[in-house]
Amino acid sequence: MFQGSILMAERGMIAEALTLVRSCTETAIALGGVAADEKFVAKLFEGDANHRLTYANVILHDKYLREPLDIEQVGHLNEKVSEVKTEYANYPASRTEGHQLG
Repeated sequence: MFQGSILMAERGMIAEALTLVRSCTETAIALGGVAADEKFVAKLFEGDANHRLTYANVILHDKYLREPLDIEQVGHLNEKVSEVKTEYANYPASRTEGHQLG
């Protein structure tokens, strides 16, 4: 993949080369994380859940963001919030209420 970024850069495809370099970097970081920390993957899932919880709560608690949503969409967001809070029920309430899981 890294050689591909060099070839693309040589051929003037700078944006594509940078995309490949970023991909190589992210892959190296992920592999390093997996090798160094057995809980790394769990932390990635936790980070994703935290991200979903934060966005859902922001939308649900902001009248301008919530206004264009219909009742079904609001219900779906509330379900997602409940799912994340249930999945991470072992966390102290202060962490889930503040939109931060870990």
